[in-house]
Amino acid sequence: MAKLVRQLGSRERARLDEAQARLAMLGSRAVDALTRALERGTVAVRLRAIALLTLIGDPRSEQSLSAMLFDRDSRVREAAARGLARFASREVLGALVRTLERDPALGVRAAAVEALVEQYAGGFEAALAPVLEVLLDPGAPRPLRMAALEILPRLPLGTRRRLVGRLAQEADPELARRSEAVALGPPPPEPTSLEKLLQELAHRDFTVWQRSVRQLIATGPPVVEPLVAAARRRAHDLEFNMRVGLVLRGLGPRRARSLGQLLNRVVEPIPLQVLVETIGALGDKSLVYTLRDLIERLGREKESRATGYDLLRRVRARAHLELARSGSRLAIEDLRRALSEPQELEPEMLEALEWIGSREELPLLLRAYARAEPFLRVRVAAAVRAIMRRERVRRTSRVFAGLGLRERAALEAIVPPRRGARRRS
Repeated sequence: MAKLVRQLGSRERARLDEAQARLAMLGSRAVDALTRALERGTVAVRLRAIALLTLIGDPRSEQSLSAMLFDRDSRVREAAARGLARFASREVLGALVRTLERDPALGVRAAAVEALVEQYAGGFEAALAPVLEVLLDPGAPRPLRMAALEILPRLPLGTRRRLVGRLAQEADPELARRSEAVALGPPPPEPTSLEKLLQELAHRDFTVWQRSVRQLIATGPPVVEPLVAAARRRAHDLEFNMRVGLVLRGLGPRRARSLGQLLNRVVEPIPLQVLVETIGALGDKSLVYTLRDLIERLGREKESRATGYDLLRRVRARAHLELARSGSRLAIEDLRRALSEPQELEPEMLEALEWIGSREELPLLLRAYARAEPFLRVRVAAAVRAIMRRERVRRTSRVFAGLGLRERAALEAIVPPRRGARRRS
């Protein structure tokens, strides 16, 4: 792990791409090493570690990314602000608002606005108020108000019209013109401009790639297949793949329905992970159920892949989680096999069992507890308790009758006997 983190500072593109891909797919196991890199690494390493922690999305990253808002380098603070868009909570909201109010760099403050817009778009209602405060403040710098305009398409039509009407009375005619354009949405681009839009999606300038996102969404269903192809061509580009996910989510489940058929073509870990997460975010059950076929495919292929950590194992785990969140047990047999495999469990698999596990999986989870790493034992324990609550299973239930000594010890660690209760002999 430490070697991979050191490779984040490499000037050799191949070594850097390898490190980023492996760390992304290591997922939660890489979080501790990446957070240490935030404290000790160069600016380039810190920026890449932030991108990886954002992609992995482990809740343990929230505090470390918030701390990066005080970094001495404005590029790191800006990246951390954008990364926190994925971690919607009261604590992060407070950190972003403080950054918006106090950071000396205008780019960092604009990034905080962008993060709040994304949080609201993801369903975190509390992020709306500070964005509207910036948008309607005539004294706020123009770049901040321009960033806040991106909230308009996410608002109900009546609210959107009232805000556009209010902004039309502004002394800044460019802001008024831009607010109307954003609220109405861009016209569909010409088919010949699609390749140009995909190139702009990879642009370093936020304004350029955000404009591309809006225009690609306006293109509709024809853009899905070219987007997936572009993600595969840039399979090691974490940031580009996350932007592809933004476009696909913006299309919505009806217009992005062909995504389920395209999954079979994708073999690269990072694009595949982003597509799985996107399907989960779209929430359409017919799309989510296509993840069962992906899980089966990854299960068949795992035997033929090289030894060592399987980069696609986390994709398989993420697919399980998205399927479980829909309430489906379609892939429960594969989850059971994963519990019995010698490889370390993935946190997403354990979370999936919290959603759909039954009493039949309890003995397997207790066996897994004995061999799990300490941070994973917390997730195993949460899954066991969730299943016992849902299925009304007691410690004395018949399902635990055949437990060995290690499994019995695991059960007592997870669900200790009540004080004063007599142990069964």
